[in-house]
Amino acid sequence: MTPDERHFLLRKLHSLSGVVPVGLFLLQHIYHNAYAIQGREAFGRVTAELQGLPVAIALEVGLIWIPILYHALYGFYVMFTGKSNARHYGYMKNWMYYLQRVTGAFLFFYILFHVVTTWGTRAHGAEMYDVMVYQLSKPWVLVFYVVGLAAAVFHFCNGLWTFAISWGITVGAKSQRISGYSCLAFGLILYFVGCWALLSFKGGA
Repeated sequence: MTPDERHFLLRKLHSLSGVVPVGLFLLQHIYHNAYAIQGREAFGRVTAELQGLPVAIALEVGLIWIPILYHALYGFYVMFTGKSNARHYGYMKNWMYYLQRVTGAFLFFYILFHVVTTWGTRAHGAEMYDVMVYQLSKPWVLVFYVVGLAAAVFHFCNGLWTFAISWGITVGAKSQRISGYSCLAFGLILYFVGCWALLSFKGGA
């Protein structure tokens, strides 16, 4: 395999991993957190069910952490080796490319913070609700989470749009435009639900 072929394969794998399984995990995570809207008991019940899966650790490592780590590290490689014309031309696609790289870098540290301050506590069931309530009682943490959620939703939805283009799903300008508006609407819904969940944790203080 030539270096160009290897790079092409790694780029395709990077693009795919951003949708499956990393993107699906984001959707599941927002869906899971949405149970906080119903209160501590509902969130604790769903959390306990997920933590109680017989293969929970294997699923986390194989389908979440390894793909996320690969997507992040290769994303840094693309960021430092790629070229953006946003400063010179300002075209929308160039700016979207630039923001995709910036949000990706930010999310690496955001996810690290989130893991250390939540999952790193080894809280179970409803205890995780209490952990989130405590964390979000700090104004700067709440702001950090709101910004982090925005970065995650943008990174996923913009990545989903470019995924459809690079994989030949949306070929023409019309289909790409429709896909773009659809991803935008989907992203706004995800962000609204995610922020509602965060404020529900805040309200549980």
